[in-house]
Amino acid sequence: MVENNENNIPPADNNGGGSNENKKLDARLGKIKLALDGAKSDGAQVELAKYGYPLAEVKIGLDMYEDTFTKHEKQKKEYGEQYGATDKLTIARRTANLRYMKYLKIARAVFRNNRNEREALMLDGDRKNSFAGWVEQSTVFYKNALDSQTIKDAMAKKGITTTLLEAGLAEVETAEAASANQNKEMSEAVKATEDRDVALDKLEKWFADFRDISIAVLDENPELIRQMGL
Repeated sequence: MVENNENNIPPADNNGGGSNENKKLDARLGKIKLALDGAKSDGAQVELAKYGYPLAEVKIGLDMYEDTFTKHEKQKKEYGEQYGATDKLTIARRTANLRYMKYLKIARAVFRNNRNEREALMLDGDRKNSFAGWVEQSTVFYKNALDSQTIKDAMAKKGITTTLLEAGLAEVETAEAASANQNKEMSEAVKATEDRDVALDKLEKWFADFRDISIAVLDENPELIRQMGL
């Protein structure tokens, strides 16, 4: 029988949430901000304004940058909350499972020859590996135990009181709530990544033209190009 099953908690999705990717994007946004700030200088504006990038147009780029930066910071925050929720779920599931498996083994011994109680507590067979399956088996175990005076009396003789059974059920419910919260945080992190990526794509498309035209227009002023990080 599978007694010491794993937590079966999916790993946090690092698509857009990994620290290395965030560092790369932090650096990328920093370069874009440097270029746009440089484009506001009098020296750059003398030429750029003639070719479609007066201050008003540069401000459009800066507004897109600010929108992307804000969404990027929110995305990092949402992924941090997701990781925190995953950690809480891991702890809650492990805590509840340790108690459940101990009580399960005791109940199997107590009701070795009692078919009705074995069925009621779902004592036979492997433990399910999925989180939903684990919740089902452990919840049925505790609720049916608490609903039967015969089971409570027999378990109490082995030191498993009604209070302890109630505490075990509460731990399962805590893990179930932690799973729901993790799913919520995961959904919010994915949405934040999607929003960030849409804004970034829009900024990058605008910036690609700005960069190429700026390099062409400022070709005879390499110092300005260097100041803008182009």
